Amino acid sequence: MSKRKVLREGWVLIDGVPSHINAIKDSGCYERMFSRCKRQVDLMLEHNRKVLAVPLTVNFMTEASDNCERYQQCLELINAGNNTLMSEMMRAFRVYLRSAYGRELKQEQLAKGVKPGRRLIKITRLGFFWVREFSKDGEYPHYHLWLLVDGSQIQSAYWLSKKLRLIASRFNFALFYFKGTSWRLDRKDPSLYWSLLYHLSYATKEASKDSSRKCKNANEYDSSKLRPPNSIKKSGSLPWTGFQLQSIERHLRAGNVFTINRHRDRLTYRSFNEFKGDIAHLSL
Repeated sequence: MSKRKVLREGWVLIDGVPSHINAIKDSGCYERMFSRCKRQVDLMLEHNRKVLAVPLTVNFMTEASDNCERYQQCLELINAGNNTLMSEMMRAFRVYLRSAYGRELKQEQLAKGVKPGRRLIKITRLGFFWVREFSKDGEYPHYHLWLLVDGSQIQSAYWLSKKLRLIASRFNFALFYFKGTSWRLDRKDPSLYWSLLYHLSYATKEASKDSSRKCKNANEYDSSKLRPPNSIKKSGSLPWTGFQLQSIERHLRAGNVFTINRHRDRLTYRSFNEFKGDIAHLSL
C-alpha cells in the first residue's frame, strides 16, 4: 500500500472491503491513513458489541490556559512541528479513563440524587485516531481526533468531552465537541458502520495537510495500537469476524434499507443489485 496514494473515487476498496469515502473535487483521501483509521474501528468492534465514536477538534491556544504549567515548553514543541503534546495528552486521557472517570461520574450522580449503577465504570481500552492539519492562515496546527470507547459503558459523548477538556487544557489545547456528532456503533447495524467510515474519511483528506511544517521525524497522523482479542473466547463461541460485503448483502436481502448518512444528504440502497452497480468498478 503506497504511503501517499490518494483515493478519489466515491467507493474504494480498503482491506478487501468496499468503503464509501468523502472524496471531493480538489481533495481525495490518503489510502494508508484511512486504512489505519478503519482498522482501529474494526478492532474496537471485535472487543465490544457497541462502540461510541466521538469526534473532537483540538486547537492549540495562543495564550496560556489556567491549567497549563509549562506554556513556553508547549509553545516551543508546537513551533518545532512536533506532536509530542498530542502523545502526552492521549496518555493522560487513557490514565484518566482507567482510574478516575468512573469515580467522578458516580460522585456527580450522587450529588444530583441519581442512583448510580452497581459497577464502577472503568475504561481499560481506548481506541483513537488523529490527524494534523493547518488552516490557510493558521499559525499553529489543529488536530482532528476520534476517540473510540466501549459504548456499553459510556453513552454520553458530551459528558466525556467535558471531562477531557480539563485534561487537554494542561497541554494548552482547547478541545471542541459538537453536540450530536458522535456515533454509537452496533455490530447489528451495518448502516451505522459505513456511515461512520464516510465521516472518518474527512480526517484523511488530502487538503490542509502540510508536511513542510513538521519536524523531520514527526507524523501527520497517529492511532492507538489495539490488538485483536483471543480467537476463541472463554465462552467457547466463535469471534466476531467484522463487517464485510456480505453484511450489506444480508441486510438488504432481509428487506432492510442500507443508508449511509453523509454530511448533508443520504446515500440509500434498497436492493443489493443496485448497490453492486455502484461498486462494479472495484476488484472484488
